[in-house]
Amino acid sequence: MRQLHDHLASFGLKILEHLERVLVTFVFFLSRMGRGRPGYGRPTGILYVFAFAERMLERGHEIRALQACGVLRYEIARLPRGTRPLPLCPPVQPGDRIICLHWDNNVLAHIVGSEESSHRIAREVTRRTASDLTTLAGMVEAGVFPSDIRAVWPETVVYRALARLGFGIREAKPGIRRPFARLYILALMAIYGPPGLIDRSPDRLRHYQLGESWMDLRHLVQQYAPESQ
Repeated sequence: MRQLHDHLASFGLKILEHLERVLVTFVFFLSRMGRGRPGYGRPTGILYVFAFAERMLERGHEIRALQACGVLRYEIARLPRGTRPLPLCPPVQPGDRIICLHWDNNVLAHIVGSEESSHRIAREVTRRTASDLTTLAGMVEAGVFPSDIRAVWPETVVYRALARLGFGIREAKPGIRRPFARLYILALMAIYGPPGLIDRSPDRLRHYQLGESWMDLRHLVQQYAPESQ
């Protein structure tokens, strides 16, 4: 019985991986039907749908910038259903309140469009991210957030890069939610990133896997509070 369960689970994961590949291939194919190439904040083709979805999804959410020209924004939200508990003590369960981080896509588009090399882009984004986290740590120290919030949490396809900034990281939980969340983020990367992302094959995009990052607020203060810098 256990072997049958494992076989079915493995088969289900393969179906989800195939669905993810088909979705990305189909959407990026339709994206090429628009005039020009997307990038630097300009959508083309079906990417207009994702640009519209981005605006609609932010309605009713109090997403605020941490500082002027920063790359991170934040909101008080709940850990989404369909994700794993965060491994704190005690664990943060899906449905618990967290500080959810969002990239400021317009600022990122400006950085990508003004820097000459990918190395300089990465360095500038890392510098501004650390500065934003310092601001966030100061807000935590000042008691801005309710006492039941214990973690900061972003979901992104570049989650591995956040390990260098002190975040715990892992791939997103397999499930029906993951292919659609990854497709949405890749579409936004095509809109706000450098032109050429949609020209890549799905195999070349495989390293952009959906993952999550988290940091205990006490660790955030220890590492990023202005006094510790």
